[in-house]
Amino acid sequence: MLLKESNGAQSSTQDSSPIILVVEPDDETRPLLKHNLKHQGYRVIIALDV
Repeated sequence: MLLKESNGAQSSTQDSSPIILVVEPDDETRPLLKHNLKHQGYRVIIALDV
């Protein structure tokens, strides 16, 4: 399993936004979840099955 932060950047201790780990196998649902969660102010980490 591969974890990837959606913004591609390293985590910062100064960023106080809550983090959500998304484990969603559906390729069509995952981007929608990511978009909606980011819009709500969450930092999103996607778990990809490799």
